[in-house]
Amino acid sequence: MSLSLNLSPVVAGITWRLYPIEFNTVDGKFSAYFYAVSDEHAQALLDDLKGNAVVGSPIEGVVQ
Repeated sequence: MSLSLNLSPVVAGITWRLYPIEFNTVDGKFSAYFYAVSDEHAQALLDDLKGNAVVGSPIEGVVQ
């Protein structure tokens, strides 16, 4: 199964851009993506993620 991500969705008139993040662990190199409205916003979100992220339940499917 593949998951398509919109590169620049517009929500309430604001364009959100897709940003990749990469990180290394003892298990290897991993990546993830999140949306932000600017480079500064992306960095602030990453800082928040580092400080208080938690793992949720596995994704079972995609709602379209």
